[in-house]
Amino acid sequence: MQEVQLAGFSFVKLEQMASPSERMTGVVSMRHDVDSSLMQALRMAQLEHDIGVSATYFILHTANYFKTRSDGGLEPRTLEKVLYMQNELGHEIGLHLDLMHIQFFHEADPEVYLKDQVQVLRSQGVHIVGVSPHGNMLRNVYRKGTPQSQSSGSENVFIDSHRKLRLDYLQLKYEAYSVDRDLYFSDASFIGGKRWKFSDANVGAWEEAARVIVLTHPIHWAESAMKYYTLNMYYDTMYAAKYMKEYLDIRKGSRR
Repeated sequence: MQEVQLAGFSFVKLEQMASPSERMTGVVSMRHDVDSSLMQALRMAQLEHDIGVSATYFILHTANYFKTRSDGGLEPRTLEKVLYMQNELGHEIGLHLDLMHIQFFHEADPEVYLKDQVQVLRSQGVHIVGVSPHGNMLRNVYRKGTPQSQSSGSENVFIDSHRKLRLDYLQLKYEAYSVDRDLYFSDASFIGGKRWKFSDANVGAWEEAARVIVLTHPIHWAESAMKYYTLNMYYDTMYAAKYMKEYLDIRKGSRR
């Protein structure tokens, strides 16, 4: 990251890069899809803060850490961590969307769910203006035999290959994949059998006015290989167990 700063680029939040009022150039936006581990995201957020980097963290509403009260608001311990990242470390918080799960698993309207969730989080002091879609582990099952549909108009938020929702209705400013950029890098990519990392970027070849987005998943960057595999296995198991419990609870309720 220091190489980027020395090359004359500034780190900005995705909200800033997505702003239509001013086209920013010579900027890099660090986008982090938090997925299953909020603690790993907190560690990364602290490291970025310590070197003067502001980034954007998308928290996953179907993850185990995303604990809510009966009224839908975040529980105090979860809210404390999220607000610390936002208010003390200076990062942007967005929502990582798993709406296929909401629509097909819970049979709820994803647009209504998302709007309600955004409003509740805002009432708790979380400044949410952007979202990014999540690759649900059951997405291919959900999509099977389901026709694709899109809402009309140009201001849409891409949720998955099944449906698009309206940004204006949701009172959101942007969807992460729709933000205009010149270069895009992701640690979900593998080159020569190895996961892409920031040091692989050839910063010296970037145009001075480039707009660059770098996507990472904090869970991929544990301190050691053993911790990485242990954490991923643990959180994947917890994630699958949560799905199964929800499924059984729903089936149990439908039989009453």
